[in-house]
Amino acid sequence: MTINLKTCLPPDWVNGPQADAIAIEALHGGQSGARVFRVTAPAGVHVLKLTAPDEPLASWQRGVAMQQAAAAAGAAPRVVHQVAEHRAVLSEYIAADVPFAARYGNPATRSEALSQLARTLRRIHDLPVTPDLEPMPMADSLAVLTSAHNTAQQLGALPAWVDAHVHTLRAEAIPATDRAPVLSHNDVNPTNIACVGDRLVLLDWQTAAMNDPYYDLATASVFLRMDTATSAALLAAYDGRSTTPHEAMTLPPRFSWSQRIAAALSGTMLLQLAHHLGHRGDMDIAERDAPLLEQVYAEARAGTLAMHNGAGQWALGLALLRVSGRSVAVWNAGNTSQGMHA
Repeated sequence: MTINLKTCLPPDWVNGPQADAIAIEALHGGQSGARVFRVTAPAGVHVLKLTAPDEPLASWQRGVAMQQAAAAAGAAPRVVHQVAEHRAVLSEYIAADVPFAARYGNPATRSEALSQLARTLRRIHDLPVTPDLEPMPMADSLAVLTSAHNTAQQLGALPAWVDAHVHTLRAEAIPATDRAPVLSHNDVNPTNIACVGDRLVLLDWQTAAMNDPYYDLATASVFLRMDTATSAALLAAYDGRSTTPHEAMTLPPRFSWSQRIAAALSGTMLLQLAHHLGHRGDMDIAERDAPLLEQVYAEARAGTLAMHNGAGQWALGLALLRVSGRSVAVWNAGNTSQGMHA
């Protein structure tokens, strides 16, 4: 269904004397496939995001409420306008100083970037469950992976080794957690992290739900290619303490499991998205021939791989699924010397 995007903007903008000055430009969407636009108006620059029109209204409303709560804590863009009928949210445009991945990838700023990330996630996880957020459901990452896997299978979007990987992960026992559920973002990948001066802002809140706090931390560690010691430092900074020698060598089982689930879920959804974008990829590719995460990042930096088209989604999806079948931290330790440089 095609809609007039201006109906998703504040009425006083589109009905006022400066309506003709409004410009709307399509931007690349995220893993969810949502439509994203930059809106330039006399009132300033904003971002308009439209999720699927068949998204359950209650789910969409919870995501908006979560973004508003996080924005009040300085960790999300401020919501300017919303139109439930079109599942549209207009937010302030965040002018990032530098990509978070670059700040983390720079040895001179990596330590502070790690601390910033830990503090930001802790601020979000400490948000109180207000009346607007009381209906927030508990996320079930394994159930979402199962659904994404089944859909990708039906589309014929999974190479054989990927299918086997996900089946194995789904059959594993879920480690117990030592932490209480918190309000979580649930998609903390570098494209959803913006650096604004001395603070970080998380973007794209439509997957927000209650979850084990390890999931947000684990997702970030996967995309940033953290080894065991760095992941332990992230957990310690999140708790506001120093890392012990034992922690630098061993991670909580629930955290390690969450890493693998996050990698498998993101990878599976990316392969599915690549399929929808018309990129079928090499279905006969062997695991050993799939790209490594650092190779995908290197090609993206060099401009030889566009992360937002089908080929880029396919390559990133395979890379994430390749690390999901084993200890992510051990894999990273064997394939990188200084974490992520994307």
